[in-house]
Amino acid sequence: MSHIHKIVNRFMPEVLKTVVTPTLTLFISGFLALSVIGPIGIHLGNGLAWLVQGLFGISPILAGVVVGAIRPLAVFTGMHHAMTPIALQNFATQSYDMLMPMMCMANFSIVGATFAVYYKVNTPKEKSIIVSAAVSGLLGITEPALFGVLAKYKKAFLAAIIASSVASAFISFFGVRLYGYVLSSIFSIPAYFGPYFIYAISGMIIAVALSFTICYLFLSKVDVARANEPTQLK
Repeated sequence: MSHIHKIVNRFMPEVLKTVVTPTLTLFISGFLALSVIGPIGIHLGNGLAWLVQGLFGISPILAGVVVGAIRPLAVFTGMHHAMTPIALQNFATQSYDMLMPMMCMANFSIVGATFAVYYKVNTPKEKSIIVSAAVSGLLGITEPALFGVLAKYKKAFLAAIIASSVASAFISFFGVRLYGYVLSSIFSIPAYFGPYFIYAISGMIIAVALSFTICYLFLSKVDVARANEPTQLK
């Protein structure tokens, strides 16, 4: 939308910029989203689902590495919904699923990186935003953390991806699975009660601790200052 805004604004007469430029920008962006970007996203999501199924056929550990790495990116683009039918099909055909525990690892990784950013920012306003996003992540809603925090701090996003991949590979190695569909949050912990509980909890701890540590070590004050520099549309 920002690119479309620049193009429209360049050719729009000064007297019409205030009203017509944003209206036309929104119309063009919405049309492209519905007619081009949306259909492409559907096909990419289906391709992602096919890839995940193929990886489980090769090796659950390899699936853990790949799914853990792409899960935060998939949520960021909305393609994570393509994974839900796979999980539901697994419940229907084999009474358990190993994909949803990986989704849980990704959520906890996002939370860990978000909490690390809290200790790097200085303003009370931004700290309150980050705390709210992290708490939402613990409750299973990671979009506020992804769009409001990690998209702004690229190293924090990378930390979440790495931790998610490691934690997902860990639980896949021990065969952690779920026997019912639950939201990937702190309240889903009781769903893991059973022979895999200790490994599931260990994976969650790895996800939070590793993403927090990587983000805290590599996200500098300079990165934070640069991310908060005001930008101007030209």
